[in-house]
Amino acid sequence: TPGLLVEWLVRERVVEAIFGEGMHDQMVRRCVEVLCFLAMRGALDSRLLELIWRSSLDKHASVRQAIYLVLIDLTGHLPPPLIDQLYDHIRSVPYAEYTPHTVVLLRGFSVAALQAAAASSANSAASPPPKPRQWYGLHELWELMQSEAPVSDELRSMGGNVLSDLLGWATCAGRRAEFLERCVDRLRVGESVPQALRLCQRIVASFPGKPRKKGDSVFTVLAWLEERHQLTAVIFADIDRYHAAARRRLEAIRSGGACGAAAAGAEADASASSALSQPVTEHLAQVAERLDFLSFCITHGAFSLTRGQMDVLWDCCVVNAASPLEADRLFRWLETARLKAGDALDAETTRHLFARASELQPELLSTSAYSCIEITIYIVSRRLLLMTALALFTGGAGGGRAGPSLYLPSCTFPVPSLNLPSGGAGGGRA
Repeated sequence: TPGLLVEWLVRERVVEAIFGEGMHDQMVRRCVEVLCFLAMRGALDSRLLELIWRSSLDKHASVRQAIYLVLIDLTGHLPPPLIDQLYDHIRSVPYAEYTPHTVVLLRGFSVAALQAAAASSANSAASPPPKPRQWYGLHELWELMQSEAPVSDELRSMGGNVLSDLLGWATCAGRRAEFLERCVDRLRVGESVPQALRLCQRIVASFPGKPRKKGDSVFTVLAWLEERHQLTAVIFADIDRYHAAARRRLEAIRSGGACGAAAAGAEADASASSALSQPVTEHLAQVAERLDFLSFCITHGAFSLTRGQMDVLWDCCVVNAASPLEADRLFRWLETARLKAGDALDAETTRHLFARASELQPELLSTSAYSCIEITIYIVSRRLLLMTALALFTGGAGGGRAGPSLYLPSCTFPVPSLNLPSGGAGGGRA
């Protein structure tokens, strides 16, 4: 019977034998059913859980990985006190000692622990059901993805991805607003901005794409962020602040390289150019993160670039570009934003963009710049042609009078004067 089997496993100290001196990773991988059976029968206590955890310390990566996988499977069968105990053990690992296996453990444990807590709440007789006592793993993953965490970029990215997956899960839906506000706070102070932008975008994208009568959608969440936290103002303030700091940093590197090259010749010049390559690449990645998030907001929300915001982007990425690639990145972004969202730039901003582009030297323009300017000219010309066509039907029959000023939802253009022949309203062909 199950009771006799439990007695035998305890009496023969099977768990102690598996995780004792002669522990082997293959044996560990095959013992998960035994541990889950003991946990389901209430025979796996705090002492045994402590033994299993301590057996993972200072072990080879393959052994540690096997124990972590066992702990993930075991979590769903543990009572709340032992889940909390295991959580304390995981939290005791310093971030500097994290490996990909640690992140996998944290993810698997969090999913199982949150599911167990949610099931316990659903089965409770209380009304409404109580919330889980702890949101296992969310805080640790948030800390892991920050720039100041003593981990590699790979682990930082893994932490952000796992956190976004958990927050996209219905069980954690109640915590989305809190983490969206945390992301905006990061933008305000200019810290861990790429990670905050990626997480913010993924959380917002976890909502339904189409507006709903009941419940939030991508559009309403972006509107809430704009109304409550002035999202676009925060983003453009960050772009301006970041670019000014990046420009000073790159100019210092260039100045140091120029002095060294002047003193040591061509070899030092090549070395200085190489030293500048990596910082410029990192800078372009930072700019791309901000532009990608703006594109998401414009495409899915009721946002249009204003003239002032266009000036911020233009001054940063074109006038004060760290590299020609940065200006090309903005030109391509403007072209794509226009194609994805027709109202990305209103009429005034479009005319202002054309005016700013007209200041550039044609012989220095890249293919991306020409393409962006070509589309801008096309849009402005198309609207003017539309106004002219409307004038033919509204004011053209009155002779040489100037057409009226017509209003469109996005802009107001003065219709040009049309010198039509006096018989234009008759049967003559245009």
